[in-house]
Parts: sequence; C-alpha cells; structure tokens
Amino acid sequence: MKKVLLSTAVVALLIGGCRKDDDSAGEHVFTFEDVPADMLAGPTAYGENLYSTAARPYTGYTDAATSLTMGINEADGVPDFWNGGVAISRWNDIATEDYLNQCSVYYRDSETGYGGYGGSLTFAVAAVGTITGGPAEVFFADRSERQFSCVWVANTTYAALVMLKGNHYANPFSYENKDWLKLTVTAYKADGSESGHTTCYLADFRTADAGGLLTAWKKIDLSALGTANKLSFGLESSDAGEWGMNTPAYFCFDNLTFAEK
Repeated sequence: MKKVLLSTAVVALLIGGCRKDDDSAGEHVFTFEDVPADMLAGPTAYGENLYSTAARPYTGYTDAATSLTMGINEADGVPDFWNGGVAISRWNDIATEDYLNQCSVYYRDSETGYGGYGGSLTFAVAAVGTITGGPAEVFFADRSERQFSCVWVANTTYAALVMLKGNHYANPFSYENKDWLKLTVTAYKADGSESGHTTCYLADFRTADAGGLLTAWKKIDLSALGTANKLSFGLESSDAGEWGMNTPAYFCFDNLTFAEK
C-alpha cells in the first residue's frame, strides 16, 4: 500500500477577490467577515444553534447589501444542519476527530492562527444532504442574476480526519484504492434552469501523482457558469454505499466573488 500523502497546495497571498486589483472593479467579494456574531455557528464547534435544541437557533442569513442568502434546511419544521444547508463559522480546531467538530475548517493560517481564506477569521461551512437531506446553496433573494467569478474551498476537519484515518462508517482514503471526494457547483437561473456546473476534488488519490487530501484553500473558477441566481453544492465520494456517502458530506467555502448588481 502506498503511503497517504497530503497536498502541498500554496495558499494565495491575496485576501481579496479572484482577480488582480486592477481587474476587479465592479465585483463584490463576500468574505463573511461582517456577519453578526449571533449568526455564527456555536457555542461550540458542533454548532448547537444549528438544531432545534439550541436556545438561539440559526435558520439563515441574508446580506442586506447584496441579498445573498444562505440557510439551514428543516426537519419537521425546525432547523437541522445534518439535513443540509450553509452555516457561518469561525472554528478551526484541526485536531478533534468526530462530528462534534463539524463546523471547523481543516486549516490554520501560520500568521493569524485563523481558519478563513487568506488568514481571515470567518468562512462558511456547508452540509450537503446526499439522499434524504436537502441541498446546500446560496442565492440572491431579490431574484437577480449575477456573473459569479470564483469561490475558495477547503475541507472541514471532520471530513478530513475521517478521510485520513477512517471511522466506524468510512474507510481511510488511499492511493491503492484510488479514492476521491468531489465537489460539484451548479449554477441556476432565476427560472430554475441550469446555466452551468463545474467540479473540484477535495481529495484525489486516483493516480500516483494526484494531490491527495486538500489541506489549504483552493480556488474554483466560476466564470464559465454564466449569470445565475443560485449556486447549489453537491458532494460525491468513492467511499459510498446503499445509503449514500460514507465520507462526511461537509466542506467549507470563502470569498465568493460575483458582479455588483
């Protein structure tokens, strides 16, 4: 069996958008840094407020300036993050292995100690329903359509450590088994029709020279998806069974960049 290797992806130095400063006029970079503290996953990295038992449940967030909206799907009328959705987080515990750490990103900046892209503090974490759950998505509540430029993605600690070590439900990833975890981003028009999609591997052991597990933020170019009202996120894994993925269906994203209205 070949030894499992971690990717050596280099984090970009620019914290801003997806283009050089002189090319980014007319674009909005959604960094999550201005989201109110009471909208953050907590009070622990499990995100108790993402479920019905929380004293202050989180159901969603809409940005007043752009109308960009994200939220948690419901089960029996109450928010249920396991059922899919998008939460906003500042957790970056890269050591705790189980679902109680589901809101942590698997990244810690060497200078700031934070987990967001470019050393920032805040990011989004998505739970993707694979069979019975619902989608993880962001959309413009005013039904506008905009040109998306890019988004930065990373693994959650929960998913990353399961891929590295396995657990009672999932196998560790290896080059011998040619394992992979793939993210698909699909864009939709306001009328519900698809305008395009693109994919990115959050773990890739398919060939001997593949990158292995993603351990830093990675850019996805969205410019070919056309103008869209909504982005929907889906995950697929090589480790799957009758009930869907055995790999935890989570990932993180940050600095979503799109055209100003």
